[in-house]
Amino acid sequence: METEQAIRMLDIKMQAPFRILATKKLKQISASGNHRNVMAKRQTSILKNVNCKLEKENAMVAKADKGKICVIIYTDVIIYTDEYNKIVPQLP
Repeated sequence: METEQAIRMLDIKMQAPFRILATKKLKQISASGNHRNVMAKRQTSILKNVNCKLEKENAMVAKADKGKICVIIYTDVIIYTDEYNKIVPQLP
């Protein structure tokens, strides 16, 4: 609506080319917006699947090497490490 009002303010000879340009741009914007939406939905579903898999396998994602690398750590291993530290005395 706002685009059409702006086009009507132009000279009559210039209105048709600007209508064509506006139509092309509006189609391009609407097509690209839908593409992003589909990609966002797909990425969200993949993240949900990964989170479910991590919970199922008792694992978590942690950063390593000063935050440059992500690693998967099984939480069972962390529990065993804590138990080991309790049983074996720490060296001075």
